[in-house]
Amino acid sequence: FSWCFLLKPMSALRIIMLTATSATALFAFWCLGIVHSTTAFVRSSLSTTISLQKSQSPTIGIVRTRQVPGAQATTKEIPSEGGAGSHMATASHSLRPLWPPLEALSSWASLMTTLIVLWAYAVVQCLRGPRPDPWQAKSWDGHAKYQSMASTTGEAKPAPWSPEAAPSSSKLQSSFTGMPCDVVIVGGGPAGLACALSLAQAGITNIAVLETKLNYESMDWVKSYCYRIDGHGMKWIRAAGLEEKFKEVACRNPDVLTVLTPDGNTKGVASIMKDVHQETYWLWRNDLLQFLYGQLQELYPNAVTVHFGAKCMGLEQLPAGGVGAPLAVTVQETLQDGSHTTSFHTRFVIGAEGARSLVRDRLEAWDADCALRELPHVSTGLPFKALNITLTADVAPTWSFAIIKGLNGESLGLFPQRANRVRLVGCVRQPGNALMQVASPDKLFEYLKENWPQVDWDEALTAESAAAFVTGTPSYFPPITYSARFQVTTGPQGQHQQLGPEGGICLVGDALHCFPPDLGQGVNAALEDVHVLAQAMAEADNRVGRALPLYEQRRRDNVYAIAHLLPIGVPYQYPLPFTPKKLLWYIDFLVRVLGHKLFPFAINQPIAFDLQNPKYEYSDLLGKHRDTTRCFQVSGLMAVTGAALLYKAGVGFGVTLGIVGLGVLATALLLGAAMRRGVAKGYA
Repeated sequence: FSWCFLLKPMSALRIIMLTATSATALFAFWCLGIVHSTTAFVRSSLSTTISLQKSQSPTIGIVRTRQVPGAQATTKEIPSEGGAGSHMATASHSLRPLWPPLEALSSWASLMTTLIVLWAYAVVQCLRGPRPDPWQAKSWDGHAKYQSMASTTGEAKPAPWSPEAAPSSSKLQSSFTGMPCDVVIVGGGPAGLACALSLAQAGITNIAVLETKLNYESMDWVKSYCYRIDGHGMKWIRAAGLEEKFKEVACRNPDVLTVLTPDGNTKGVASIMKDVHQETYWLWRNDLLQFLYGQLQELYPNAVTVHFGAKCMGLEQLPAGGVGAPLAVTVQETLQDGSHTTSFHTRFVIGAEGARSLVRDRLEAWDADCALRELPHVSTGLPFKALNITLTADVAPTWSFAIIKGLNGESLGLFPQRANRVRLVGCVRQPGNALMQVASPDKLFEYLKENWPQVDWDEALTAESAAAFVTGTPSYFPPITYSARFQVTTGPQGQHQQLGPEGGICLVGDALHCFPPDLGQGVNAALEDVHVLAQAMAEADNRVGRALPLYEQRRRDNVYAIAHLLPIGVPYQYPLPFTPKKLLWYIDFLVRVLGHKLFPFAINQPIAFDLQNPKYEYSDLLGKHRDTTRCFQVSGLMAVTGAALLYKAGVGFGVTLGIVGLGVLATALLLGAAMRRGVAKGYA
């Protein structure tokens, strides 16, 4: 059954390597059988035991005994030469054993038959019709529960302190004119703004972005976090021609980590997770939003309009056969004199409004395959709060990632930041942790001073920031969710000069795939979504009806893969209680690290080391991980089988251990090398 998995996907190389492995195993066991049979043959020919036995008579007789395995012993009494007694001669009569190779073949035939049957079964399984679609996972019924939790805990208490925040007053009047829009992007986060930039660069005008926030300057510091933009996100930034401008506002990933120990010492430690293939950059979420919004205002002020305080309330398909836009969008605006509802028609809708996506809900109502799929994850539901502090450069360099070790065994992590700005301390703890349960700012100061004495908290933390941390509600890590399908096209309905006769709806970012920040891939996967969508639009000459199926086809494997990479990436980096799964994960991680160090040509290293490298797509990484897993599975099967056969053959424990170890190592390296040369993409 393990070999059956090795042949997916079907390829001539994998069948050849499987055949070679089977033949090698058969030949090896045949050779072992020859050795064993030869040993028995020699023993049966030369084994003669001479013993002295005392006869009933005073005369001592000599007894000669010849023993052959499996023979019937006979005894003959022979008079002694002195006549006083006799000696007993015991003789054995037996057929001579078979010629060793023939005897080995007799026991080898059963093994050969078994292996041939397994090989044939594996090939037949791969040659059968289409296998079950892995996308047809069960839908998750608990998403509404998470939506309720997120809506009640995520927006109940805005932080009272927001430095650098602009006034958040409501708009005086509606920003909508009631005229149709060519493209509506629901959600003005990083994915939504990136979509607007890409479409505007492609020559599409009359683009509307709906953003529920009132501006991009205000910031809820308790829920603030930093983005790490790696090679996957930089694909879109480079394609958009914004790399140099982006580097001016972001911090380059440091080469070392700064560790502050409780005794006040500071040391630099090279991170084992440092990616050597690609530069990565850090910046606050609000900094990225302001950067993208500024580029829209500077480059395409007449093509894109960002409507602040606007929430999408409805999305409907219009009856086919008309001459206008095929989709109707209902928007609710927050104005000073109350709410205002507007409806207008559009041809292309992009859902980029995050995990609680109304656009995805409408897609699910039209097509059940667009329903969310869910995967279990250990960090789902962990609370997160951000504490903003100020540290001098001699304590924690501004451009570095710092870890503050505590006397209680816990640590505080400082994200990199540009000079003369406050630093964010990300606090991820178990529910009920003492840091999350402090009741007042004074208690917070007391707790911090007691456990992290190396920091002058009176200077680093202001009273306003402490009050915001205590009174603010945490955000919670979401579950791993993804959509099986994420685009729908409408039938021909009129002709549009740029977008073609068809309309369409698609998803990007967290509306398409949402997961905890374990691997730092949320924003990177979102920007890569936009990059693939922009490429599809360019290849289809901006025809929505042709571009969206192409976008889904190219992105589908990677959407599946990134969701399945989370549970095997670095899930136990947070302070989670000890479990057997946690121990097994660390063992698996270390085995892969050591195996790759010793045999890089055969064993793939853990996916966390290659994740930031844009050379590998998410589906490639998942395929590499599963290749190594299957290699381990087959090696384990070979170990059990080989040990059982050697034990049955009567070989000693030490020899068995050595032969099995070498056989398993050879099998693992042979299969690993073969699979590393195969195409991993498409395994999902």
